[in-house]
Amino acid sequence: MKQEAEEAEKSYEQSLRDARAKASNVAESTRQSVDAEISAELTAADADAERESEKAEARIREIKSAALANIDAVAADVADTLITELTGKSVTSAKINAALKKA
Repeated sequence: MKQEAEEAEKSYEQSLRDARAKASNVAESTRQSVDAEISAELTAADADAERESEKAEARIREIKSAALANIDAVAADVADTLITELTGKSVTSAKINAALKKA
């Protein structure tokens, strides 16, 4: 009877060790799976952010180019208005544009 109890105890302890090892393996496998999923999500989010950043930078360049393209026309209008207001005389657009190109 004592031997049967000892064998039962050994069997129980072995079952307990096996269950702990299995639980540890399941936990490690789950951790690795979650880590891989997080890594994939972060990679995708980084790629999305990079694409959005590139789009924003392209839009900024477009706006800047458009603003700079109009700067000469704005400067010419301002110069024409100032000359007319200050001197009461009108100057041709060609003269204003020539003067702006020299500046």
